[in-house]
Amino acid sequence: MLTIIISLLYWIRLRDSLYFYYTLYVLSLTYNFLDSYGYAHQLFWMDVTAPQNIAVRINNLLLLTFNAVLLSKMLDLRNRLPRFDTVYRTFCYLCTGIGSALALSGFYDQIKIPILKLLLLAICINIIVCIKLIRHVSETGLYLSAFGALLLAAFYNILALIGIVPYNVFTPHFMLAGTFIHIIVFNIAVLNQVVRARQEKYSLETALSQEHQTVTNQRQFLRLVSHELRTPLAIIDSTAQIIPLISEDKDQVMLNTEAIRTATRRLSSLLNRCLTHDRLVTGGVLPDYISADICDLIRSTVSHVQMTTQKHQIICDMADSPIIFSCDPMLIELLIGILLDNAVKYSPNGGNISLRVLLHGTGQLSIDISDCGAGMTNEQIDRAFDPYYRGNAISGVGGLGLGLHLARHIAELHSGTISCISVPSQGSTFTVYLRQNIP
Repeated sequence: MLTIIISLLYWIRLRDSLYFYYTLYVLSLTYNFLDSYGYAHQLFWMDVTAPQNIAVRINNLLLLTFNAVLLSKMLDLRNRLPRFDTVYRTFCYLCTGIGSALALSGFYDQIKIPILKLLLLAICINIIVCIKLIRHVSETGLYLSAFGALLLAAFYNILALIGIVPYNVFTPHFMLAGTFIHIIVFNIAVLNQVVRARQEKYSLETALSQEHQTVTNQRQFLRLVSHELRTPLAIIDSTAQIIPLISEDKDQVMLNTEAIRTATRRLSSLLNRCLTHDRLVTGGVLPDYISADICDLIRSTVSHVQMTTQKHQIICDMADSPIIFSCDPMLIELLIGILLDNAVKYSPNGGNISLRVLLHGTGQLSIDISDCGAGMTNEQIDRAFDPYYRGNAISGVGGLGLGLHLARHIAELHSGTISCISVPSQGSTFTVYLRQNIP
């Protein structure tokens, strides 16, 4: 009874038809128990004998059908042995239909032995199929053990009923023990099947969700790229058309030429960042760790970024002596460049940008970059490091939303982290922690 209740709870909770048929299967076995010990006669049929005999025969036939369905579902016979599955289930359905009709017509005594032989044949078929598929289905070992125990008990019981071995007081108990073992092991097999199915379903849903996110990211990427490429290309095109008209004005030619070069550098930076992001994230490029002076790397990067803006002043706070650190210099320059570029872009009114470098006694390096720009909300901070995400605090600020995602990846490659503290309209502070990577 406990097994029936548990099976029903699993069916209600999981909504898996396998547990529904298993519940019917256990109910059918339970009725056989009640009949074997006389409880079915007391509980259901009182002193009426004929309906009880009919119920016993039909129940045994239903047991044959439930077993066929469970075998098909648990071992996925429809895909693995489709012809056998069709023939076997059809055979069981026909036997159940014809046998039930005969039992209802009054031939229940005449079909007793044929039904028992059918049940014994079904158990043998179960074992043969399990042996055939034991290398392909993980549950077949449990399934084989469950029906092996039942086969031994049923075989002995049938031999006793037809008189080949003596029927004694231990015969019903032997069948009870075999069936009890069968139910326990079979219940474990069914539970494993349902759990595995749920895991597969979860894996498929996760993969589908990731695929959907990938498609969304690709669409957003294409939209951002098309937008980012359009502006510098328009500058290059319009400026190039004007140059022939102002060829005699050298100062204006120089200004137009510088505009073309600036737009070209913007395109080059855009493409390089996309390629670097793709190679790092997909593992196409592995970091090359060497001992380098972090101060020199930062000064070089700061000098390059400072040349791109006149409204901002980058103030560095770091030791005068070299800070030798094991890292990939190219990636560290890219990381610092991304954070400084963001500080410049999201501070449209200009101002100071502070950069502080500190080497801790544990061999950990911290780099803080602060600006006085637009800042971010908590929601924007939570998503700031997601690929293709861009906050909407500053209109007209270009970018693909890959910078901070790439910066975090570079920090993780150096066994470090990157975090942000920000207040809307007051600015942001990005803190990078890096650990030594011994080459």
